[in-house]
Amino acid sequence: MESGEGLLEWKSENLDLERPLSAEKETKRLQQVPHELLIIEGNSIGHAALRRLGSTIELHTVVISPEQRGKGYSHILVEMVLRRWHQDRILHSAPIQPPVDLAAAVRGDKPVEEVWRKSMICFTRHPSLAATLTASGFVHAQKKRRWWTLWLRKHPLGILSTKTLLSLLLNRLSRAVKMLVLAEKLPERTKNTGKIRTFFQHRRRLFHQLSHLSDNRLFILKPESPLNLHSQRDGEGIEDKLKAMGLDITIHTQDRDKDLRKKESESWDRGAKDEPPLVDLTEEE
Repeated sequence: MESGEGLLEWKSENLDLERPLSAEKETKRLQQVPHELLIIEGNSIGHAALRRLGSTIELHTVVISPEQRGKGYSHILVEMVLRRWHQDRILHSAPIQPPVDLAAAVRGDKPVEEVWRKSMICFTRHPSLAATLTASGFVHAQKKRRWWTLWLRKHPLGILSTKTLLSLLLNRLSRAVKMLVLAEKLPERTKNTGKIRTFFQHRRRLFHQLSHLSDNRLFILKPESPLNLHSQRDGEGIEDKLKAMGLDITIHTQDRDKDLRKKESESWDRGAKDEPPLVDLTEEE
């Protein structure tokens, strides 16, 4: 399945995601936003998207094809996101070339790397994604008192900075206005139930998200958090991963006598043999 067609289908079925665009526009949008695509045998089966939100990075979309759910692909997709978050300086608006402390270099001091990564946050109300995030190093954000609650009660968003909170409110408000103004295509076989009900059906995504707003939980990954990869925890290498996906990888080694290899090397050095000898670099000394 093409990426644009897959995103259109997945977003249309899942009302918790953003409003879908056409397949062509979804494909073009992939070129404009930081994202990760999970492609198996030429078919796109998973998608994750990131955005800068104030002083944080928001993982705002994580979706797996319905036919491929329950097979552990969400762990692989989140692992791809973690690698991107851990390595991509452009994503964090950080300079590509880190600053150099010349005075420390002259003194011979060990360079201290500054923390250039931003925190990554994710909102979800689904236990499966929450379990995947927790296994990947995210922590459930605890309630905290802030000035905008007059320090009277703790709020789930209290851990976010004021800049991030304002960016979050503006982003969600803009999203809600678009869903309210722009009518969404109705599913097939939808019955005609009158103008008023049809109006709300065209905007069912907005009312669905508003009704489940309090069910969402905030998960956060701190900048200093280590890269917690699922494959490393399980001791699983790339060969095991490919075999689990049905791809057979066989590594062939050739057992050759050491004396024979030595004679062939000497013959080649003297010019008595045109073909260079086989040197087995996999053998330990």
